[in-house]
Amino acid sequence: MSERDWDESYRKGVPPWDPGDYDAHLPRVLADHRIVPGRALDIGCGEGKSALYLAGYGFTCTGIDVAPSAIETAKSRAAESGILACDFRVGSFPEDVDRPDDGYDFIMDRGLFHILRESTDTGRYLDKVCELLAPNGVYYTLMAKLEGATNGGGPPKWTENEVRAAFEPKMQVRELRADRFFPRDPDSMPGWVVVAGAAE
Repeated sequence: MSERDWDESYRKGVPPWDPGDYDAHLPRVLADHRIVPGRALDIGCGEGKSALYLAGYGFTCTGIDVAPSAIETAKSRAAESGILACDFRVGSFPEDVDRPDDGYDFIMDRGLFHILRESTDTGRYLDKVCELLAPNGVYYTLMAKLEGATNGGGPPKWTENEVRAAFEPKMQVRELRADRFFPRDPDSMPGWVVVAGAAE
């Protein structure tokens, strides 16, 4: 999809990948991996729901998305909620994101990394994530899981071996968990919860 296509998806209403609220896996990921609030980056933040959750959790959060309509909504949500700890920007990853002095303690994307399956950009993407992470920083992504022999419709879907091959040896996978994109909906798309840190 082009940047115009992404933006048009938000202009038309609620896109199918919208989490409804914030990403439902976030509270468990933060708790289980004992992630202390610091500086966070939400790549492909959409309308900012997960970034605003992170700000409420105690993070200073940057959200980036190619869709101006989504970023406009995210800024409005932050203003209405009185949340000052979120900086929403229109831009592309990795080219439009610079590393803060101390790096990011937590980086996330919900269903963005997985769309790179058919391209050669996965290595470039993860190289940038590693560059941006603070020492002991954590990266979390939610990816579509392949079940059966064919990919079917929707985003590119990954096997466990494909996920591990993409991440290693660039990153150390700390959790690879089969779940659902909407964990409270047993009929929602199967997914992988992937939590990783920079390889030692």
